Amino acid sequence: MGLRISWVAVQGVTAEQALEALDMHVTGTVTYEDIDWRDNFALGSLPNGWLLALSGDSADAFEGRLEPLTKLGRAVGGEMSETVMRSEARGYDQGTEVWSVTHDPEEEESLYALEITGSPPPELDAIVHALRAEQDAQGGEDAAVDLMFGIPGRLSAALCGYMPDENELDDIDVSELRPNRGAKPAAGQAKAGFFARLFGRT
Repeated sequence: MGLRISWVAVQGVTAEQALEALDMHVTGTVTYEDIDWRDNFALGSLPNGWLLALSGDSADAFEGRLEPLTKLGRAVGGEMSETVMRSEARGYDQGTEVWSVTHDPEEEESLYALEITGSPPPELDAIVHALRAEQDAQGGEDAAVDLMFGIPGRLSAALCGYMPDENELDDIDVSELRPNRGAKPAAGQAKAGFFARLFGRT
């Protein structure tokens, strides 16, 4: 079936703030590779100070369950689906979208498809140049691979430190989350100890 994932990374936000915005609660701590994506989400702290939320639904970042995080500060959201080879990244400032980069070969009928809006970060130019050159070397439109698909993910990695399948958070634990759905854990129940372990707080 291929990779289907979405993510939002926010700078300078605590796990408690993220959980409140998402209206979710923690179900446990797991390694990235052991996450059960069925009806679950994940939250982890990246080494560079960004807080990362993940979903196994590739439509959750921009209009789905992760979207509230984009209102909390400087944020990068992304969606990738290998099923249709569509990928997108967007940048936010306090909930306002300031740029987007989208690769959708079905929409534009080209492996080189790339739609850019707003004022993208300067890192984008080098990423696009490198992957276009690689696509050319593989045969361009006739290539067996779509390397341009990786542009939004590489831009995300350059900004917040996360790109699916590139750095799979093997060195940190992440928490599995589920929507509250009217059933929240008791106030403070196991919360302080969990976050102290997960995010290195005392």
